[in-house]
Amino acid sequence: MDLPLDPYVLGVWLGDGTSASGQVTTADPAIVESLRVAGFAPRKSAARYGWGTRGLSPVLRRLGLLGDKHIPSPYLRASRAQRAALLQGLMDTDGTATQSGSVEITLTRKKLIDGVVELVTSLGHKASLRTGTARLNGRDCGPKYRLKWQPQETVFRLPRKFARQRLAVRRTTRFRYVVTAQRLSPRPMRCLTVAAPSGLFLAGNAMIPTHNSSALLAAALQYADAPRYAALILRRTFPSLAMPGGLLERSHEWLDGTAARWSPSTSRWHFPSGATLTFGFLDDDRDLDRYASAEFHCICFDELTQFPEHRYRRMLARLRRLKDAEFPLRSRGASNPGGVGHDWVKAWFVRYTGPDRAFVPATLEDNPYLDRLEYERQLALLDPVTREQLRRGNWDVTLQGGLFPRTSWEFTDVPPAGDLQRVRFWDLAGTKPKAGSDPSHTCGLKMALHADGRVIIEDVRRIREGPAEVDAFLKTTAELDGRAIPVRLEQEGGSSGKRTVSDVVRRVLQGFDAGGVMPWASKVERARPFSAQVSVRNVYLLRADWNAEYVAEREQFPLGSHDDQVDASSGAFDFLVRRGRAASEYYSGVGAPARAPDQGDPWWEDDQMQRADE
Repeated sequence: MDLPLDPYVLGVWLGDGTSASGQVTTADPAIVESLRVAGFAPRKSAARYGWGTRGLSPVLRRLGLLGDKHIPSPYLRASRAQRAALLQGLMDTDGTATQSGSVEITLTRKKLIDGVVELVTSLGHKASLRTGTARLNGRDCGPKYRLKWQPQETVFRLPRKFARQRLAVRRTTRFRYVVTAQRLSPRPMRCLTVAAPSGLFLAGNAMIPTHNSSALLAAALQYADAPRYAALILRRTFPSLAMPGGLLERSHEWLDGTAARWSPSTSRWHFPSGATLTFGFLDDDRDLDRYASAEFHCICFDELTQFPEHRYRRMLARLRRLKDAEFPLRSRGASNPGGVGHDWVKAWFVRYTGPDRAFVPATLEDNPYLDRLEYERQLALLDPVTREQLRRGNWDVTLQGGLFPRTSWEFTDVPPAGDLQRVRFWDLAGTKPKAGSDPSHTCGLKMALHADGRVIIEDVRRIREGPAEVDAFLKTTAELDGRAIPVRLEQEGGSSGKRTVSDVVRRVLQGFDAGGVMPWASKVERARPFSAQVSVRNVYLLRADWNAEYVAEREQFPLGSHDDQVDASSGAFDFLVRRGRAASEYYSGVGAPARAPDQGDPWWEDDQMQRADE
């Protein structure tokens, strides 16, 4: 994840920084050097151990940290390596290693310690928090908070602290214990699913790892004490079956240490009763042959909508038993709406009212143990269709009119005042129309990102002509925009796509900050992040005659006949978000290098603000 400030440096400032400025108090040369490496040119101040850090205050101001020390949400959701670096910065300044080898950190700010608890827990550590009274010369200075744990990884960078830490070796340091059990009356339930391919998510403030499909594993194991019982759990691909947090790993959590025996060569559990539980996959029709002569009494499909209907029906023929068997034949599926099998699963289960199939719907309210507030916050980042499918299990919502509803757009007569980053993004897929054809346009969309997060579509220009006319159109548009606005072109895969973009940059856009951008996913997936912003009414259209066609195309996507404006919007938004506040390096290497900062650049303004602070 692109973060505006190095996580370790943020941790150092949160621990030993002056709340109202970017100054850091430290006697450790290694910490001073870390500030220098991060590009902040530390300079000794009048205070005994104070170090001024040019350029740090503006970054902290943008993060909302000056006068309010806390861990910003993006840092709590950053990559594991970034979160570990943030914790190391905090521990190098305010943490300590005890003689027993455990570690602890004591803070006096409730908001900050809450963030540290979440940070530590998100890294898989089990910590205990105690509250006491902070005293100075016997005077009550308010509450203090001490967090203590014994991690299985290094939480320090400073050599003197690093040497004292002893990594935990007892398995029990990571155990969580059941402290009470309460009998509940039976009620229909449905496990939640998150967007991650593994289906793994963290539940509650303690971030207990759990999985949407654990009920399938329980169902498959229900008759594991019966002789000759055989169960099968299927995912579409083996990598999805075996990935961390999947049902295969979950089975080891449940069964390792029991009398059950695992056979890695067959991906099968063998039980003392003679029963078996097999894990398999069904990626294409050829995989059906591996189960041609098999006999199962329970077949469970994890993420059922990832399977085509004919494979599901073929596998049901493998459900058979002897006449004297004491267990029923069962098929189970777990899934959310969406996926290649959405329509047939909806018809087969959701809309079916007969006696031989059961569909158990549920919403977020049906799981009382999930941290609903946090899950809702994560869902808010998704596009409206996926959010409705995951939040309410809605099988009726469709992509058409769902990703970009007509009523979600905001309009403005003038761009907002203030700090704006801009880009002109081109989709070059257009061609000159012929009789009876309706080809796509070559589309160039100018987008602005305001410092407060608002997105503004300032201009859309389209053309359907031959190469010479398109070249002239691109050059004229770039000259009208001015050289301060970057130009990016969607670059098709392969060497031909790179040659096309390189040729346009050299011949047509010479002297402009121009380059190609490779698509990172399908059209729909690339559109989802921008759709999420539209759904919360954070995208504004500058009123102009192109508005009607733009909104109409977005509303029909992806089932409409054209998507050039959609692709240009997705590319522009992705560029601006990834670009952040650094000089542009996000293109394929062709075109002009990033220009030197001048008085129109936000980083130049930050430097001037920092000089004023000092």
